[in-house]
Amino acid sequence: MHRLLLLAALVLSCAAADAVPGTIRKVSCPGSDETYDIFIPKVYAEEPARRFPVVFVSDPGGNPHWHGLEPWAERQGVVLATINGSKNGPWEPIHAAQKAVTETVFAGYRIHPCLRFSIGFSGGAWASAVLAGKFKDDWAGVVMCGSGWASKDVKAKHVLIGYHMGLEEKVMPIERAREALKTDRDSGLTVRGIERPVGHVWAGTAELEELLEWMLEHQRLAHPRLSPEDKAAGLARLRTLAASAAATAEPAPRRAACERLLAIEPAAALPELKPVREAWLGAVLAETDDAAEPLAAWRSLDRAARSPWSAGVAGPARKELARRLDALQRKPPVKAEVDAAKALEPVKAAEARMGNAKGAIQQVLAGYQGIAKRWPDTDAGRAAQDAAERLAAKAK
Repeated sequence: MHRLLLLAALVLSCAAADAVPGTIRKVSCPGSDETYDIFIPKVYAEEPARRFPVVFVSDPGGNPHWHGLEPWAERQGVVLATINGSKNGPWEPIHAAQKAVTETVFAGYRIHPCLRFSIGFSGGAWASAVLAGKFKDDWAGVVMCGSGWASKDVKAKHVLIGYHMGLEEKVMPIERAREALKTDRDSGLTVRGIERPVGHVWAGTAELEELLEWMLEHQRLAHPRLSPEDKAAGLARLRTLAASAAATAEPAPRRAACERLLAIEPAAALPELKPVREAWLGAVLAETDDAAEPLAAWRSLDRAARSPWSAGVAGPARKELARRLDALQRKPPVKAEVDAAKALEPVKAAEARMGNAKGAIQQVLAGYQGIAKRWPDTDAGRAAQDAAERLAAKAK
């Protein structure tokens, strides 16, 4: 038995040493019928002393693939691995597949001890949450497509949860997905959701990249199991990314690059990101310079003014933001939007405290109807119309 264990260790050691960048399909797990596919970035061969983040992929049909993530994994230096035997059905085969693949990958490749992620769709999403729960503190994030309530299985509060939610979902209707997101957040998990006009499908490549990028950059700074060396490397990487984002010439790409960094919760308040906040607000202002449509310009600037990212930005940019908002709010379409929004707030507050008394319900309904009638072409007016339709039946 001892010789067999030594032989298995030698085989796995050779696999790690001989790992070739690119995709390898249907790799066998020693002592098991389970298989996995693996994608190895080029930097894996270039930095033999480094350990790499990994993303495990699960699918309800037992046919996972990369979903176009190879370029992202190449840029980020991430290993991708599919769990081919994980599919809808009894849990026993899923557990067996997860055990065989994770043990083989962790033993056979230079995988980071805590920057470990899992993604999946439908039953594969559920399996991905269960997988994260098994490793607890040694896991970093889960992306769930067409599924929810990760907090039932993911107990470690530092594990990040990303939801891809379809507005046309039948299996996991959007209302239930939003409820699941709120439940997870209320349980203490850090959660982000992306809503798209799709049904029960995998997230697209762009959405998967957005969620995985957020998780990876967050955990490179804040995962509780990071070594001091990892933390120093994460901070150095943040400085490099911040300098690159702030130096981007064109306003739109500069704004997008800055927003990606500012959305990383543990990074947003760091001194290293002060220039990024200033570059972001400068990009927002620059994008509205030639705005032909006052309402679109006002919405962009108003979002910036309300954002915590604009706090602490140097005085001149803040003053310019306030000046432009004041000038735009004097224009008729913007004034109507602002006035409608102001009128909507007390009616929403009245609804929150109205209870079930018919008279109170009718009063709130009349308030919504009045706003919808006076400002029909505003966001607030349309929201009031939706609320009035919702309350009409209750008022009878």
